[in-house]
Amino acid sequence: MDSRTSRANKAKGAGFESAITVYLRSLGYRASRLARRGRKDEGDVAIDIGDIHFVIEAKATKALSLAEWIAESQVEAANYAEARGLAAERVIPVVVAKRRMKGVAQSYCIIELETLTKVIGL
Repeated sequence: MDSRTSRANKAKGAGFESAITVYLRSLGYRASRLARRGRKDEGDVAIDIGDIHFVIEAKATKALSLAEWIAESQVEAANYAEARGLAAERVIPVVVAKRRMKGVAQSYCIIELETLTKVIGL
């Protein structure tokens, strides 16, 4: 991949992250873009709902890599919790994957079933 393609992909990803943030804010959620932190990355977007924090890993790619993305989101949620001194069980990792030819509201929201049951029980 040449540097021009890499820059274009980063811009596409950043645009999707911004679109997610704008969409969530338009619905009244406290959503914010997160800064990249290299090895200690904390995800792309955070939503705070009371004492529950959703950390979104945004993906705007053609191919789906669910297992890889879920693992990445779990590491980043742990980094987010650690950096803020939050209880890990109050930080929920979520992957939001863009659907081709659809708006941000029709993106896929991906979490493990175990995580969903934890959220339901909070």
